[in-house]
Amino acid sequence: MIFTLFASIAKITSKLFRAFNFGHGTTFISNVYLKLFIKNLNFNSYKFKKGVIFITGTNGKSSVSKLVSDIFSFLGYKVLHNKTGGNILRSILGMFLLEFNRVRNNEYDFLILEVDEGSVVTLSKYFKIDVLVLLNFSKDQLDRYFEIDNLIYDIKDLLKRNPLINIVYNSEDANCCEIVSNLENIKLTFKKNLDLLNISNIKEDYMSYNLDASVKLLAGFGYYPKDFLSVLRSVKNPYGRGEEINYQGVKFNLHLVKNPNSFNNNLIELKKQSKVTNYLFILNDNEADGRDISWIYDIEPYLIYDLLDKKSLFFSGKRSFEMAYRVTLPLDQTLKTIVKPNIKEMVNYIIKNKVAEINILCNYTSMLQVRKVLTGKSILWN
Repeated sequence: MIFTLFASIAKITSKLFRAFNFGHGTTFISNVYLKLFIKNLNFNSYKFKKGVIFITGTNGKSSVSKLVSDIFSFLGYKVLHNKTGGNILRSILGMFLLEFNRVRNNEYDFLILEVDEGSVVTLSKYFKIDVLVLLNFSKDQLDRYFEIDNLIYDIKDLLKRNPLINIVYNSEDANCCEIVSNLENIKLTFKKNLDLLNISNIKEDYMSYNLDASVKLLAGFGYYPKDFLSVLRSVKNPYGRGEEINYQGVKFNLHLVKNPNSFNNNLIELKKQSKVTNYLFILNDNEADGRDISWIYDIEPYLIYDLLDKKSLFFSGKRSFEMAYRVTLPLDQTLKTIVKPNIKEMVNYIIKNKVAEINILCNYTSMLQVRKVLTGKSILWN
């Protein structure tokens, strides 16, 4: 009864927020519910005919969850997926409140959730997980996850206590291998697969892991690339990950960088695009990003030098000065270095100075903010 009431409130709030282009508007409602009724929260009463899939790891969650959802939808299944990228308890609760009627009527075949690696154990209390996909684990914001060893231990303990959870894991990631060692759960492995990369229209090498993870997960359900080849050929990166936006005569290329590993991967890929000489770095330290930004000093300095020496560099966001210091530290010189903490002012400056094309490397909330400036929407589905 309480959940039904909150679902009604959430739908009204969402309509109002959408009308004013403020997003979904469910965060406040979810927080109130969790504050007052968290002991009553249990998603196990809602049935998904084919299963509940959690996809987690430091990098690649959005890419894999979107691709898997697209493939299952192509195959004719009804999928509930947290496509806006909200991957912690309050965000997933908000999705359930908005989808309450369909969930209550058991209309969905699959629940596919991108899950923050620090929230896997917490969320497992509210869901019966059928499949857990482990992508990779590397150092992230220390104020959110503390030491990675603790995170690995907690997920391994969860799987040890739940031997019926099927696992799809990265056989080339040492932390994933540590998690699954000596477990009785059914396991499937994935790895770097350049053949799949060649089938798709994605260019980045690191995406080959995400493609193979998706294919191996589908294989566990009895489907193989020949069954969804057209989806693989048309697959695109999620918003903000290699996304191109043309705005007022400037080509803005967005690349999400949330931790040292994703930052390094993007630097490697961008090195292949030698024609681009302008780079904008945007760094925030909002709650969704993690307050700790010490991870920027774990970015490989030789990659910074190889790509950015003698380039024009722009810096924005709440921690723009720190990022400017970090990026310019390994360089001999730059053609231009401009710092403007306000993202809208920076975009206007770039347009005014007739920059033809610029690569943007930004963390999570700054990616949403710059998309809002360039497209009027922070995410694709507002």
